[in-house]
Amino acid sequence: MTIDALREYAKEIISPGREDDFEYFKSLIISKIPSLEKADHEAVFRPLHRTAQNIAKLIKEKKDTVWGFILKNYYKPIFLSKRKVDAIVGNPPWLSYRFVKSTDYQEFLKDLIVRYYALLPPKKVELITQMELASLFFIRCSDLYLEGIPKQRLLLRAAVRRRRD
Repeated sequence: MTIDALREYAKEIISPGREDDFEYFKSLIISKIPSLEKADHEAVFRPLHRTAQNIAKLIKEKKDTVWGFILKNYYKPIFLSKRKVDAIVGNPPWLSYRFVKSTDYQEFLKDLIVRYYALLPPKKVELITQMELASLFFIRCSDLYLEGIPKQRLLLRAAVRRRRD
């Protein structure tokens, strides 16, 4: 909802005859999200206002096609890490490690898989290229977001459920 409100404001301030007005921005956000009325205005509203200004710039440049989606999904892990949940329902990435293009991201994943979660022993690290990232997704979600006795439900590909003879 916050991202939608920011986009709404961004569209307004790029309209002819409209100007960027911080006080109006605050009142618009509070009308959409009343729980923010008591929020620290500098700590909360200034960063949100800058984000709305950046969204407006992207809209003007016709570069805003996926940013709302990305922003909506960017803050959720941070939010959930501070507020653990009882259950997770998810669709893990059914992608093998070898298909990750970024070498920096490969190193990050390798560190989690081998050193942090010990999903592979260090002596068998060459097997990492065949590993499905769903295993890491499952354990990482449990570690970061679940409280108490873990309960997870994941979508499985048909190939995972088929018996191999």
